[in-house]
Amino acid sequence: EMRSALDGQVFPMLERWYQDRIAHDDISMACTLRAHLALTVGSTPPDQYTEREVVTLLATQLFLTTNYRIYSTSTTSADTSIQRTQSIQSEGHALCIPDMEMFGLFQRHRAPMEKWMEANPKGRREVLEACIRIVTMTGGRLPEPGSALQPRLWESLVGENCGGRYTPSALATKPADLKELSAKDKYTAERVAQARAVAPAGMGDTEVNIQVGTLTLQNHKLEPLDEQVCGMVDFKEVLGDAGNRIACAPVKITKQRYWVRLIGLRHDVQLWKPDTRTPPLPYTDPYNPKKKGWVAEVLE
Repeated sequence: EMRSALDGQVFPMLERWYQDRIAHDDISMACTLRAHLALTVGSTPPDQYTEREVVTLLATQLFLTTNYRIYSTSTTSADTSIQRTQSIQSEGHALCIPDMEMFGLFQRHRAPMEKWMEANPKGRREVLEACIRIVTMTGGRLPEPGSALQPRLWESLVGENCGGRYTPSALATKPADLKELSAKDKYTAERVAQARAVAPAGMGDTEVNIQVGTLTLQNHKLEPLDEQVCGMVDFKEVLGDAGNRIACAPVKITKQRYWVRLIGLRHDVQLWKPDTRTPPLPYTDPYNPKKKGWVAEVLE
């Protein structure tokens, strides 16, 4: 009866509250609600995993890693306890669950989640896409009806210590994934595989790391999109007024160009500064239309 109440009443209620807090940009309370969502499914045995349990656990870990400050409990000094209490009070909210309990929860489910991912390639696609939506605050556990964004194939990185590290690709290297593809998708996957075969190592795009609970883009952690960009008319016309809920990761930042990738929206933003340099003028002859008739025809 308790499990039935948690699944049928408590879990949907917490999800609704979480979506409401996200809509109001209340990230602190959203962290608290995500922690409690994970706690409601935390007692599920690995052999009873469904996409809901895996999404909830993994997305919560990624969300907290990105948005919540973990407090160290390695010391029990009075000064540290006072500082922790004051910090929690200044933030307005805490998880209401000990940090070490959350850490232990994620560690207990880390290896079983990785095994589930490897055994369920189709479910893995849905789970990881849902995690991207949740962490980047562009959607919820279930995709929006009529969404044009189709689930991508996600493959595990190949190499030493790469277990549990997943990145989207048009090719899944494991035969189990290829069974999920149509003939047209297989052809596309093979073409992309040829391109990836000659690409330099480490050119991965988005990466979800189950081992440490991080979401990165080309080894860069997520950060809020610059407020200056969010307020631009062109940006609002394309993506709307999303406030501080758009997460991005830098692709390349130079003196003249700010280039970031919007995680979950599959868009890039490039903001250029005007070039103040004066171009060289190697030609010093005065303009004479009689000498160069073709120039006069072009200019006049």
